[in-house]
Amino acid sequence: MSLNPFTKTITDRPIIKIYANYGVLAHEKTTVYTYANNASEIYDEIYIEIPEGFKVYEQADGIGIILSADKGYDYTVDDLLRNVGGTPAFVYVGKDGRRRTSKCKILEET
Repeated sequence: MSLNPFTKTITDRPIIKIYANYGVLAHEKTTVYTYANNASEIYDEIYIEIPEGFKVYEQADGIGIILSADKGYDYTVDDLLRNVGGTPAFVYVGKDGRRRTSKCKILEET
């Protein structure tokens, strides 16, 4: 059985479920977003749309997904996921050495 951690939206962009964690040590006043599991006892499950420019691949062990950005740099979702102005975003360094930020669209809160 193949793991399918994402579905397609009307715009044909993949979506994934992430966790908005509250009260995480050293980040008590900001929301910490995670993909693999919740990092706090107080959290919300939310769904985000993967921004343009990222390709989504299933990990070989079937545990999660890999995002490919900037023509071949591969990351786990948790490697990229940050809180940028109260919004989940993917933050990474491109091949040119510059920091890049792609905000994610929140689709649904549960």
